[in-house]
Amino acid sequence: MVCDIGRAHLAAEPEAGRVGFVKVACLKPALPIGRDLICFKSMLHDWPHAEMLDFLRRAHEALAPGGTLLIFERTQLKLGGKQVAYGQLPLFLFFRSYRSADVYGDALHTLGFVSINVVHVQLDMPFILITARKAGA
Repeated sequence: MVCDIGRAHLAAEPEAGRVGFVKVACLKPALPIGRDLICFKSMLHDWPHAEMLDFLRRAHEALAPGGTLLIFERTQLKLGGKQVAYGQLPLFLFFRSYRSADVYGDALHTLGFVSINVVHVQLDMPFILITARKAGA
């Protein structure tokens, strides 16, 4: 479903021919290899730590040398006594699984990623945008 929506969204754009969406079962042992970019957007927090590490390991294996991994996830909440908006309540269902940038950064470093960059983005909730490159090019 997500891939179908992505394809439809890009269909009329000039970049459509350069972007590929690959449907894979989440727990499949390998991702298609030789990719320039692999993105995880609001997905990794849904999985326990060991499975999150496995996704990152498989992404590292699938990336071409010099390829980029992009992670965009909600991060840990620091309310400090602030009032929570009613519309945010559904997002708080996952509050225990939102990870810090350090958790992702440590995992990426251990897997051999280089040029790890973290940007904090405040939207409806705090997000982190992490990019890392597979060494080799």
